[in-house]
Amino acid sequence: APKDWHHYSIHIIDPILKLLGLKSDYTLIKKSRTKEGLHSAVFDWQNNLIVEFTTTGHNTPLYIEIIGEMMTKKIFLKDTYSAFKNTLELFIDNIRNNVNPIYQEELFMAVDIIEKGSIE
Repeated sequence: APKDWHHYSIHIIDPILKLLGLKSDYTLIKKSRTKEGLHSAVFDWQNNLIVEFTTTGHNTPLYIEIIGEMMTKKIFLKDTYSAFKNTLELFIDNIRNNVNPIYQEELFMAVDIIEKGSIE
């Protein structure tokens, strides 16, 4: 993801959690930050799935790279404006209708990942 960890990591964490259907039961393996602003946090889920979340420290394309034994695939998230708009609309609808979102566990997990991956 582009820019800094605290403001932009959620934009890569949230789609990864949804895409892979990840649940709690993960541990932080390592985290790092370079002088240039690259910030990385690597987590291991119970099923031995390793996920690295990275923010670059500057304006770069937002993408997900999936690395498997047989191949590697990059998925570029090009329409970030519509994704953000849809998320805000869903949030407003939940407030208007007094609905507790069913994805609350994902939200708490995303916040936990941000906190565990943070470097002060």
